[in-house]
Amino acid sequence: ADGDGILINDAGTMRMSTVQTVKTYMTAGVGGGGTEFIASSGAISNGTAAVVFTSSHFDASKYDNYIFYIMYCSPVTDAQKLLAQESDDGGSSFYDGSSDYTIKNSGGSSENAAGHQVSGNAAVGNGSNEVVSSEFLLISPHTSAKTMGFSSSIALNTYSANGSKHENDVGVTNGIKFLWTSGNIKGGEISMYGIVNA
Repeated sequence: ADGDGILINDAGTMRMSTVQTVKTYMTAGVGGGGTEFIASSGAISNGTAAVVFTSSHFDASKYDNYIFYIMYCSPVTDAQKLLAQESDDGGSSFYDGSSDYTIKNSGGSSENAAGHQVSGNAAVGNGSNEVVSSEFLLISPHTSAKTMGFSSSIALNTYSANGSKHENDVGVTNGIKFLWTSGNIKGGEISMYGIVNA
């Protein structure tokens, strides 16, 4: 368990040098790195407009990047794409202009969008078995450079991967919102993990 103790020796004389908790050792004692769970939406209720992670979920002093796991999400409205929109004011407002993001998909084409395209190239339907599961990586949002994103997703039998870039030179990204291009969320779950500073 995270709170259990672990003895660290110096690997030379085999003398004990420190005592740490397992969690401290795994996130810092081995040179940093690793992934930590931060938060989850829980089961998303039918009719939810968006899932938002605010500044309370972002910590630039601890995490370099973030991974979001989108599990079995579906739209209320047929034929939609799942987007992720950034905020630099803790989640009070979001960059949602139609050309705020550039998407480069696995088919080689580019397009502008109102958010990082999390659900892949194809629109997702609202039928009983039409869902998308995806892994979305938000790269180095604590810098003022244009934030990059990468998603790999599968919807029904379609797999796709997208690279994306937020085109605005904004301040530190400290909020993110997941929503469909139109309409509400029918169901699913979204979880956020932080990649610990190396």
